[in-house]
Amino acid sequence: MLLASPSMRRTAAFERASWLAQTTGASLHISLIDYDPGIAKALQAHPASGEKLREAYLAQRRDWLAQEILGLKSRRISATTQVCWANPLKTELLAQIAAYAPDLIVKDVHHEPLLRRILLRPLDWQLLRECPSPLLLVGSLNHAVPKVVIAAVDVSGGDNAVSRFNRLILGHAQALATDCGAELHVTYAFILPVSIAGDFSGEIYDSLIRADRVAFDALAKEYAIPSERAHFLVGPPATEIVELAARKGADAIVLGASQHPWIDRLLMGTTAEAVLERSPCDVLAIKPEA
Repeated sequence: MLLASPSMRRTAAFERASWLAQTTGASLHISLIDYDPGIAKALQAHPASGEKLREAYLAQRRDWLAQEILGLKSRRISATTQVCWANPLKTELLAQIAAYAPDLIVKDVHHEPLLRRILLRPLDWQLLRECPSPLLLVGSLNHAVPKVVIAAVDVSGGDNAVSRFNRLILGHAQALATDCGAELHVTYAFILPVSIAGDFSGEIYDSLIRADRVAFDALAKEYAIPSERAHFLVGPPATEIVELAARKGADAIVLGASQHPWIDRLLMGTTAEAVLERSPCDVLAIKPEA
């Protein structure tokens, strides 16, 4: 499912979604959700005239998608479209996702200034927390076909739920890399828990980093990832992941996105959100299974 741009352009997300559908044989559903404040005011003041304006506005977008569908069909891509008027966009989009249950949502990244992100909760951030399907947020097309995919895991928690989530992330990353013929890398960034942050050279630090290293190496071995593509890093996760992606010329970062209490998000954000804001490539966010 592609969330198309209301500007009626073939954006990077449009190209990525089209390529994935063609490569995997998946059906592509294109949803264009739009809202114009000026037309909304006209609807309130003059309902009949305002409705004509809104219908003409939406018809223009339907016509654009109809032309794009012809091009997709020439590439043997099965595609459907939906154009609707909604505000807020998120409510309508989540309803469509629930109705279609897509395997993947594809959307262009929309960057916002820091203060606006904190106060207004941009749509990308909301979807990272609330979208039930895997979410591919496309920044730019470094390559027409992704060549390097990085899976970011977290081996710091040893329980079964964490292990299942790591395997879910790696499974999606492996499938994407296989479809693209891309190199698959895996990374984990070790950071000392705040509660013992003063013990940088002590026995606790050594024990924790050694345990995480053993768990990480075992996970990489399980997925047959060679040592030169398994990156055990030390430092803030978002910073380390983004810098690794830049060094390796990555086309996609696959990571987990989970819900956090609102106050935690306000003060710290999440790793997924921090990576999204600085990523040099696409970000594929995976939610834990219920």
